[in-house]
Amino acid sequence: MRRERLVPNVVRWIVIGLLIIGGLAMIFPLVWLVSTSLRPAPELLLVPPRLLPEHWTLDNYAKAFASAPLLLYLWNSFIFACNGWALYDLFTDALPDMTNDYLRRINQPPPSNVTVDTLHRLHVAHREAFLFENLSIQTGGRISLALGDLERKFLDDGRGGYCFEHNTLFAAALGDAGFASTALLGRVRRGPPERWCRTHMVMRLPIGRDVWLADVGFGGIGLAEPVPLRDGVTSEQGGLTYRLRRDTHVWVLSMRDAMEEADLYEFREDPQTPWD
Repeated sequence: MRRERLVPNVVRWIVIGLLIIGGLAMIFPLVWLVSTSLRPAPELLLVPPRLLPEHWTLDNYAKAFASAPLLLYLWNSFIFACNGWALYDLFTDALPDMTNDYLRRINQPPPSNVTVDTLHRLHVAHREAFLFENLSIQTGGRISLALGDLERKFLDDGRGGYCFEHNTLFAAALGDAGFASTALLGRVRRGPPERWCRTHMVMRLPIGRDVWLADVGFGGIGLAEPVPLRDGVTSEQGGLTYRLRRDTHVWVLSMRDAMEEADLYEFREDPQTPWD
């Protein structure tokens, strides 16, 4: 046990030592520059060179201010800095770091506006980038829907997850991009009806005059693209046909392959909170 604790401590102190050495190496040119500016002219070419001057002087600064328009140089630097900041603000997004990391992970540029095309593009890219998997459950780990934990799992560790993880992360990225999404709970229609329960998450997104269903977390047979939330709408995606229908008080999403059509899940439009 002591050895297990000792090894990480030794490694930590080695890393700290290397960082200190690296920091000193980076500071040295600045120290040398300042030291040189405070030397009198005869000491500038001494061999061997000395780190600190024997005779300190401010004559170099006096000559510089007297012979060069330093105020003009400072003003020009200020103008260039302001222009650079304005260009950065104009051509870069104001998205949080998480969303920027997310967009890099799915290989997409920052969204410029809230449109159906943008939603479609991000939805498809998410499905292509992240796997549907439950390895954490299989290995006895815990599942967290905290955004920070999802960032580490999906973005840092290159993992995937199940529906609540996928759609929570996707909803957060959409929210940062300006989309207004509502989380809904769905019942997977698998097995006898009395065993159906609300174990699935989907999203409702109003865009303009239309409302869309988005779901990046149903796995291999799930939606690759968002679909309009309208009764009777169909969508051909990757050789599969999805159909959305109104069934009394619930919406039902079904999928048809080359053999048959089967219901995937049902959901209501009552909004859900993270605690739900």
